[in-house]
Amino acid sequence: MRSIDVTVRRTIRVALFAAALTTGVGITTTAAQDADQTAAGPVVELAGGQATVATPTGAMTVQFSPETRFEMDSAGSLADVQPGQVVGVTGRPEGDGLAAVEIHVFPALLNIRQAQTPMSGANAGNVMTNARVQSFADGVLTLNLADQLVPINTSAATAVTHPVPVGIDSVQGGGRIAASGPVGPDGVLQARIVWISATR
Repeated sequence: MRSIDVTVRRTIRVALFAAALTTGVGITTTAAQDADQTAAGPVVELAGGQATVATPTGAMTVQFSPETRFEMDSAGSLADVQPGQVVGVTGRPEGDGLAAVEIHVFPALLNIRQAQTPMSGANAGNVMTNARVQSFADGVLTLNLADQLVPINTSAATAVTHPVPVGIDSVQGGGRIAASGPVGPDGVLQARIVWISATR
């Protein structure tokens, strides 16, 4: 039973990583350079303070600097879930509502696509909701999704992951990252923050 639970949670995290991030990777127009872009995917090359990331739209170079902040998923608790955070919640239909299977707190500076979508595979029947926390009281997590309030029940069984600071050495070849920052005229993304997935 434990191995099944681990497999399901790994699938959840891969789904979060794949579905939560905004598009716009690899844009190099003048207008795009004024706003942070996101490059997400596995690291296929790592050298000289740069990572080549295999994004859905092609390979992209991500440049790290001394100011780049690195964060990695870590196990947390419901106490780590706070109003104002953007979270991804895997919800299991229960009665007329949802019960939280897992809550994933996203890094504050990462661009996240907020939406509610049905899940598939090992999580078929569940619903993923990416949205901002409106409130959390009496075991009920209320999310604000496009000005619609979405209540989700939590319990002691609800798993929580949240980002914790790590060093650049946590970026490994073959690992999955999401980097956010401006894209220069050369098409290189200058990373302000890098989120490192704990799941390869």
